[in-house]
Amino acid sequence: MEEAPRGDDVLLDELSRRCFLFFWNEADPKTGLIQDKAPADGSGGTQDASIASTGFGLGAICAAAERGWVSRDEAYERILMTLHFIWSDMPHEHGFFYHFVDPATGRRAGGCELSSIDTALLVAGALTAKQYFSGTEVATLAGKIYERVDWPWMLHGGNTLRMAWKPESGFENSRWERYSEHMMMTLLAIGSPSHPLPEGAWHSWRREPVTEFGGRRFLECPPLFTHQYSHSLFDFRNTRDAYADYWQNSVLATLAQREMIAGLSSQFPLYSTNLWGLTSSDGLGGYMAWGGPPLTHYQPPDGSVVPCAPGGSIPFAPKECIAVLKHIYDNYRDRAWKEYGFVDAFNPHTDWNSRVVIGIDAGVTLNMIENYRNGFFWKYFMRNDEVRTAMSKAGFVSTANTFRDEDYAYLRSVAEDTWACIADLVHPETGMPEDSSRRSGKTSVSNLGLYLSDVAAAWKMGFITRKEAAERIRRTLSSISKLETCFGFRQCWNTVDTLERSPDDPWISLLDSGNFAAGLITVGQAFPEFRETCDRIFAAMDWGAFYDRARNTMIGGYNVVEQKFNPQWTLPLIGTDARLAVFFAVSTDNAPLALWDRLDRSAEEFQHTRYFTPGWQGGGLFMQFVNGLWLDEKDSVMRQSAENFAYAQIVYAREKNYPVWGWSASDSPDDGYLGWGKLQDRIVTPHASALALDAYPDVVLANLRRLESMGARSKRFGFYDSIDIETGKHSDGFLMLDQSMLFLSLANFLEENAVRGWFQSNRSVAFGRSRIAEFRDPGFGPNNALFDISAGAVRLLSRETKPQPETIARQRGKGELAWVELTPENALEASPPEANLSGFSARFAFAWDETALFFTMQVVDTTVTNDYEASVLFQGDCVELYVDPECNGLVWNDRHDFQFGFAVDDKSWEWFGGGKDIRTQVRRNTDGYSVKAELPWTRLGVKPEKGRTVCVSPAVKNLLEEGPDFAKLNWNWQPKGSGIQLGRITLE
Repeated sequence: MEEAPRGDDVLLDELSRRCFLFFWNEADPKTGLIQDKAPADGSGGTQDASIASTGFGLGAICAAAERGWVSRDEAYERILMTLHFIWSDMPHEHGFFYHFVDPATGRRAGGCELSSIDTALLVAGALTAKQYFSGTEVATLAGKIYERVDWPWMLHGGNTLRMAWKPESGFENSRWERYSEHMMMTLLAIGSPSHPLPEGAWHSWRREPVTEFGGRRFLECPPLFTHQYSHSLFDFRNTRDAYADYWQNSVLATLAQREMIAGLSSQFPLYSTNLWGLTSSDGLGGYMAWGGPPLTHYQPPDGSVVPCAPGGSIPFAPKECIAVLKHIYDNYRDRAWKEYGFVDAFNPHTDWNSRVVIGIDAGVTLNMIENYRNGFFWKYFMRNDEVRTAMSKAGFVSTANTFRDEDYAYLRSVAEDTWACIADLVHPETGMPEDSSRRSGKTSVSNLGLYLSDVAAAWKMGFITRKEAAERIRRTLSSISKLETCFGFRQCWNTVDTLERSPDDPWISLLDSGNFAAGLITVGQAFPEFRETCDRIFAAMDWGAFYDRARNTMIGGYNVVEQKFNPQWTLPLIGTDARLAVFFAVSTDNAPLALWDRLDRSAEEFQHTRYFTPGWQGGGLFMQFVNGLWLDEKDSVMRQSAENFAYAQIVYAREKNYPVWGWSASDSPDDGYLGWGKLQDRIVTPHASALALDAYPDVVLANLRRLESMGARSKRFGFYDSIDIETGKHSDGFLMLDQSMLFLSLANFLEENAVRGWFQSNRSVAFGRSRIAEFRDPGFGPNNALFDISAGAVRLLSRETKPQPETIARQRGKGELAWVELTPENALEASPPEANLSGFSARFAFAWDETALFFTMQVVDTTVTNDYEASVLFQGDCVELYVDPECNGLVWNDRHDFQFGFAVDDKSWEWFGGGKDIRTQVRRNTDGYSVKAELPWTRLGVKPEKGRTVCVSPAVKNLLEEGPDFAKLNWNWQPKGSGIQLGRITLE
């Protein structure tokens, strides 16, 4: 979290204090119930109280006591009075309260609803006070109020909570079933000590809608408060559940709104990156539920700014949000700054400003200022056992790294002992590592690749000198050069002393050869004196010999004795350790790029998260993580799958109450090697969790320490290969493969990705990464808050850079249109694997006159559906047209560039500038639909003349019948520099 300059503390302190004054001054003197809203100048007035405002007020008073704005005794007495009234005198139904109440009596006001979310906000405020005044009557009453809420009653026959109930009509139909502020309420319900919801309630609401804006992908809900309320109490930082990083989701929503509103400056000139903010608030037309993205059109912006939008998002984007508050204070203080801080909203483009402050808006501003400054609400609210229990039941897992020096030292000691084990397995004369401590006298080429990498890492970590490392590498490479080859590959298994091929396994394994090649590349980059030798061995490996052109797949093995391939042994799955071999086949130009795209991305779901098959019984965690020891898969769908898989194991162990976790192919104490299909719950292997160290540092460290306490770590050689968590018996030996995976995981973690860094610096590796879309445009990472890898099945395809295509636009009425065909063969941008696109194509053409550019497109698509409103028509079948009038590279959401959209029936939109004033005709026909659109030159900002060039790319999206996936054709969309290169049309 980037901190703003400390000088901002003066403004934040004063704003927080004034927000507190609202709650202190606008409370009924006998009940403590707090006004829903009040005049911003503090002049007072008669209003209804709201239970949500009262809930925020309970926490605000605690924060005020901490700051010294009131004494601790004053705060205690005020909160005690309020809780006494709520517990003893406040009307309720099953522990739920009416949204608005008479502040003097607590009775229902104006026929309002019994509100589940507002009750939750009241309870949350009470629980904050419970911990701040721990061990007092306040804590007792707060606990009773929480325990009285009958959450299952509010389910009323469903799996998600109802929003409201009225005595006249019963439960409202609406439920909390999509992403919104209800997260905090659902967790409170799950954690209830008396009337809990089942754990499944957390998984019953849909993680939708999902939006993409400015390159950011997150769960949307337009009013910004929906992204703030849960975080104002629950600490979601450095944590995830099966679906998302909700903290990052709110970060992205905040930054996206900033960009969206600043992009409206052509309509509202004062909007900028220093003046933005929309969330539900007071407005000229009453209470306005405005926000975005997506930009609300049922209540569109009118140029107003709502200070609590950036105020409530300060911890998400401190620099950006505080800049807005300072800008308002410096430039609009006379009209927007009153007794209780900022007014609820004001319009810098007109003379309108709200005369009130709304309690919940002041409350979230205060909460988030205090969280940003000292974590006050996170500190006290999260002390409630029920809160922590709820997050555990919901499946939250820490992604934090809170290591101290002694923790790093512990891992380094494990690494040093593990290196000692690896070194002990190496033949002193040949430099060939044994497969295991049982000394079978043979080793695999995987072991060789891992060992070479181990040596480089041991030198980097200071366990051996560079001279010793070089001698080890020289000895091993010398032996490797003596091994027999076929197609440039070594047989998988060879003897460690005589260097002869193993007679009982005559196969070249392409999968293992991938690990071998990775070791060669790593050592060649880490030790330049061996680079020529390593490059020569790698260059001799003919990956194309294993490419089956007829089936577009890689064959996994060749029998060197019988001199034939095994056609049944293929490498079709991206979720295995075979993908590195496929990467090499593509990166060396021995197989087409389409081979990578055809890798099977089938997934299995466990613990509500999805990861690529073969998954649990297909060898466990190492299958997905091992290639990433070399190949930097950060932010890619492969890495996300691996992290999801590890997450599922962590949560599974928690559910089963196992003391440790980590399931992967390994040796076992009594049953030999447990490989494909043989994993057992009771056999845990340390290397499995170590592989996930980058993703879950604190969790992995705790797991390794627990494994050690159970006897899984030897005195000399690090961790044994596995331990039986039922009997406490450990395996009696060490496997070279598993020790190396553990060691390299530690090395990458402790030495800033040293192994990955060496590997990535290789020219062939860099070339492969530049060609494959899942490395070039990885799709996950800080701009994507969601973990659903099924979205990765629809992805940018790997592609070669192609020449910029060109066409012409004829003057209207002067000749036939110049049609351009779009087909899956020449314009496919996105598609799920194995999709049948035989009935999908399009063609387009342009014409022009002095007034406009005319666009025509005919789409062949036999199933056309688009039930979405115009502003989000991109979610269904549609045509998009990207326009870069100056041909200087399209920049996403730049107001000088354009993204037009068209869909049946006559729906159109333009997203970068916002607006729908496009003359459009979209008509269905027997085999699809057609689009005609008129784009005024004044809108595009260019002057039409013969010979002028405009850059465009028409695209068409097709939702597929078999599920949520889609295919997309795009004429030309190529990243170049800081923008996107489109195709060229010349006005003829």
